[in-house]
Amino acid sequence: MITVVNLIILAVNIVVLYLLYQKHQGAEQNKSKIINEAHSKAKSIIAGAVEEATRELTKAQYMEQDLKEVLTGGLKAAAQKAEVDLTDRSKKLLEEISKEQLSSFKRLVSQQQQASRDLADQVIEQYKKERIAQIDSQINDFVHRIALQVLGKSISQQHHQRLIMEALDQARKEGIFDTIK
Repeated sequence: MITVVNLIILAVNIVVLYLLYQKHQGAEQNKSKIINEAHSKAKSIIAGAVEEATRELTKAQYMEQDLKEVLTGGLKAAAQKAEVDLTDRSKKLLEEISKEQLSSFKRLVSQQQQASRDLADQVIEQYKKERIAQIDSQINDFVHRIALQVLGKSISQQHHQRLIMEALDQARKEGIFDTIK
């Protein structure tokens, strides 16, 4: 019973650590989805472990009752040895189940972390593309505005290039490129 409680506490701690880790990953837009999925999967794993432990405890209780009947029949020494063996086997079985569940949970958390990182990378990449497009648009608008102000007549190619370079320098000074970060 203590092993099950420890397993539950461990699983809750792992979920909390996972949630803290996710908090620092910068994928705020998908945070609640990731948290809900991790929470749901953690609850499922914990419920499975508790259910398995309950079944094993129920089996142990039935076996204990049988042993008590043998004890009352005069086989006290043999029943005591069987009870000790049963307890040891139950402990080992619970430990094996706990290890398997913990291993499964670790794999799940690792997969979730990788999926979260992949999703965060996609979101960041999309954000970069959108910001670059927005900045390109701002630069084009800025160059167009400057060109309309400066150009009242046609100019040479060299003069046009110089004006564009000056406009880009002016945009840098105004901080338009600082919004990329």
